[in-house]
Amino acid sequence: MNKNYLHKSIIALFLALFLFTNIHGQNKHEMNKKHPKLPVFIETHIFPAENIFNCVLSYKIPYSNVLFVKENNHYSSGYTISFEVYEKEKFVKRIYSSNNIFVDNYSETMSENIYSEGITLLTIAKGKYIIKPSIILNNTDIEAKIKPIELLVDSTQIYAPIFVKDVSQFCDSSKFQLVNFQNSIPFSDEQYHMLIPSFSENEKSIFIEFTQQNKSIIKIKINDHIFLNEKIESCNGKLMINKNSNLPLVKFFKVNFVNQKLEEGEVKLNVKIGSKNLEFQFQVLWFEKPNSLSDIEEAIEYLKIIGLNTKTDSLLNFKDEKQYDALYNFWAKYDDDTTTAFNSVFTEFYSRIDYVKKEFNSLGKNDAIETDRGKIYINYGKPDNIIRTFNEVYDVIEVWEYFELNENFYFSDKTGTGKFERIK
Repeated sequence: MNKNYLHKSIIALFLALFLFTNIHGQNKHEMNKKHPKLPVFIETHIFPAENIFNCVLSYKIPYSNVLFVKENNHYSSGYTISFEVYEKEKFVKRIYSSNNIFVDNYSETMSENIYSEGITLLTIAKGKYIIKPSIILNNTDIEAKIKPIELLVDSTQIYAPIFVKDVSQFCDSSKFQLVNFQNSIPFSDEQYHMLIPSFSENEKSIFIEFTQQNKSIIKIKINDHIFLNEKIESCNGKLMINKNSNLPLVKFFKVNFVNQKLEEGEVKLNVKIGSKNLEFQFQVLWFEKPNSLSDIEEAIEYLKIIGLNTKTDSLLNFKDEKQYDALYNFWAKYDDDTTTAFNSVFTEFYSRIDYVKKEFNSLGKNDAIETDRGKIYINYGKPDNIIRTFNEVYDVIEVWEYFELNENFYFSDKTGTGKFERIK
């Protein structure tokens, strides 16, 4: 068996064992211990139709969670997702959706941040349903069950918000790309927006309020709106909400940069639209959270690398459930942009830790953080240029150049094991 195939087979078996992972109901501390990286993300959106409802089921799967095999000069994979629908334990129907994936670069097959996305439509009457998804991976005989989804279908759900981001010059008439992270709001410095549909021309504005931990975060009247098609479509592997004048258009009220002030954790949204007062609950999740934040005590210990021994000890004195908040608050004073809840400096530091742990281990060791290159990278970031050469006794020499700092660092690997020691 091909070595890469074996490696990916192990990952596939891991997928089969853990597809029941669920992100809902976690508080901030629990999410810190367990990153919100589901093997498959599934969203639902309800749209009215004549006497019935159309439920859009969209999904998103990281490339790292499917099985690629090499074929000639590229790698191929794919899967089939089935959705079994039940009402009061009575089987209603089953629908399928399949996708094939082809990539040229092996590194993409291992990516947690490149996704395959798809969509299927469920036409259904008013009621309460359970949807039981499962996935079959191409190149394997694995069929994995995914955690069931509770689905309420009624007239209140047609007003449920849709989270999107801007796209430009994509698929001609496309206006917005569906976030597609299980109806959650990304915690990010990237701007995401919220669309709330309105089915009455008489509604000129709506009122919304976001609250977290019983504190009002956003409370505003929304007049801004846009007319879009009442459907979600797939285009070039992305899910889009379009503005095609040849199809029926619906008014959507738009809240720009909705994630700007929201912190990780649960958030409650109240919407007043006409005479209706609606309430929705979501999760704000950090999908690209650095892995080095998975263990909060270890994350605090990393502060010693930049000489903050006293601060490390004081943060570790907090109770376990308070340590993540304490660490986040510590980094807040280094954040230049206080207009957002997202802290880029905090993110950059722990992203550097991730990179160092991946790239700078000596042969057969897990010592990257303690190496000279690791310490320099954590303190100064990625070099502007790296020069690699040999000295007269064939030791490998690396020179890291930082142009803005007007500083160079010299490292030598004298043992041939990848352990570079700083020599200048």
